[in-house]
Amino acid sequence: MSQKKLNSFQELIRRLGDRFPKITGRSHPEITGGFLPCDAPNYVPRTADEQLYKFIQRTETRSRACHILAAPQMGKSSLIVRTIGRLSPDRYIWIFIQFDRPIAGITQPDFLRWFLQIVCDRINVSNKPAIPEMGTLVSEERFLEVNNFLKSVFRDVEAKDIIIFIDDIHQLIDREIQNFFIRLIGELSESKDESLQKLIFVISGIANPFDLLTSAGYNNKFVGIKLEPLTGDCQPLLAGLSTVSDRPSIVLNQILSWTRGQPFLTQILCELVTKQLKLKRDSNLKARIAALVKTEVIENRRIPVLVNHFKRIENWFVSGVPEKIDRTLYSLSLYRKILQYPQSCEFSDRSPGHQDLLISGLGAKFDSTIDVANPIYKQVFTAEWVEKTKQKVKQQRCFMPSPKIYNRDVYLLIDQSGSMVRRDPEFNNNIRWKALPEVLEGHVYRILEEKSMDGKKICDEVVITFFSPNRPCDKNIYIQDTSQVPGIFDENHPDSGTYIAPTLEQVINQWLAFGRANNRGAFIIIYTDGQFDDRDKFVNLIEKTCAKLKSQEELKIVIVGFGSEINPKFYLQLDMNASGFTDSKGESCNIVVFDLLNKMPSIIELLDRQLENPDAGLPTWAKDEYPELVS
Repeated sequence: MSQKKLNSFQELIRRLGDRFPKITGRSHPEITGGFLPCDAPNYVPRTADEQLYKFIQRTETRSRACHILAAPQMGKSSLIVRTIGRLSPDRYIWIFIQFDRPIAGITQPDFLRWFLQIVCDRINVSNKPAIPEMGTLVSEERFLEVNNFLKSVFRDVEAKDIIIFIDDIHQLIDREIQNFFIRLIGELSESKDESLQKLIFVISGIANPFDLLTSAGYNNKFVGIKLEPLTGDCQPLLAGLSTVSDRPSIVLNQILSWTRGQPFLTQILCELVTKQLKLKRDSNLKARIAALVKTEVIENRRIPVLVNHFKRIENWFVSGVPEKIDRTLYSLSLYRKILQYPQSCEFSDRSPGHQDLLISGLGAKFDSTIDVANPIYKQVFTAEWVEKTKQKVKQQRCFMPSPKIYNRDVYLLIDQSGSMVRRDPEFNNNIRWKALPEVLEGHVYRILEEKSMDGKKICDEVVITFFSPNRPCDKNIYIQDTSQVPGIFDENHPDSGTYIAPTLEQVINQWLAFGRANNRGAFIIIYTDGQFDDRDKFVNLIEKTCAKLKSQEELKIVIVGFGSEINPKFYLQLDMNASGFTDSKGESCNIVVFDLLNKMPSIIELLDRQLENPDAGLPTWAKDEYPELVS
């Protein structure tokens, strides 16, 4: 990397140094939206303060990597800065890297060289080795190169722990670099090399641990530190409030009733109260604070840092990665439902929608339910806001499905074989049967919600059934709401065998008798983690079904493969119609579509893939991995 380019990255990202800005002479320092100085009088310690400090001291765990992942402006950066202020320079060397804006347009080798340069700048050793280029190395070679370089750097460092704080990790928006970097941190933190055991990593940001850490395989190897809302007497805040009221604890309770302890909102309201209200003998305290919230926070929104706070929450949805648009739309619809029916939605940590609402800040868990995080958000992020935001999200999708996708029966056939109880690295070592409902929730939501410009829908309900024994499934479950999905997996359990033909034939006959008779096409979506035990019967059934069709547009059998053990070649050959199946008119009939769950586009794009052009061919990854199929 050139020195000019290196300097620009350092200017953009790095905030290093031993001194932090100090604000004195005010009961409540002005809130800027960034982190509070390490000696800010209004900083409110929480359980996380001691947890992080003990983690760094390694008094309760031998792990050397932790994460602080929370909603926007929950105090992540302030916690790090406060902790740095407690570290003894005789025992620790610390490095604070903050990604304070989106980082893109950098190659993986350049990013790693920049990171190593940051470390070298902070480590005071003589005869530092030259930073490796790593331009043409493959991933494993780069891990080894970084590992060896850091070993040579730290070998001469005096006996101190080296703490690397990486703040706002979500701003590293290149997912390939982000995944590689997380994996690198995990590898370094688990190294048995004596010189690397000095390293301790603390990463923070606005991210779901499952999303951020899973792809690197380290979701269970980072210690999680949870940031709770502000509760209790919050003594540092009472000092400021006592200047405007002789009942500061009552004032604080009123503020917390509006913010429910959201740290940034609580600090803002404390500042507004100290600036604008005198409450010493005011018996109408509740009404005056409510009026202040209404005019200054909810209606006028003239405070720049407050406007920015609301914008950051909205941007969490609008600026998401394109491949998660379906999940984002689902989360927004879930939020609207919670707005409409407060305290009616039971929380599930298996629901990606629930997890997304928590990490965005809009939702919070209260006992066993998920609800809007606080009354302020409820009046700012309204049902009208939800619809406008959904439109912004949809505009990111430069894709309009074929009109042929609408007016269909949709059946989901779920693999219930014994292998579904296996833990799988593709699902962060979780059991496949437990991980699949999250996938299905998003797919069902998108199928039920998809509408054409003139209001046409794919369907009003989907039918879920299972396949495993060598007999038709006797249970059809009709789904009209995504909230039904998790319970289906709780009520059913993996069986034995992977026989698809009996259940598939039953479903096809059901559609032929009812759906097709009413001029509806069909999508049959099969989710499987391996090969079928009755492949020949399955292929024969596909051939017989094709012969009954007027055209290949009537029916699409979409196979979604998942899990680390699946061999896709058989399914890809069916996708290509390698057997040359024909319809009732003797014309080519290609009704099978296949893709891998971890590589497929949105479910709608997958359903749409061969409707307009049945000869569109295999997905890009398959052409790369199996060139013999397309040669």
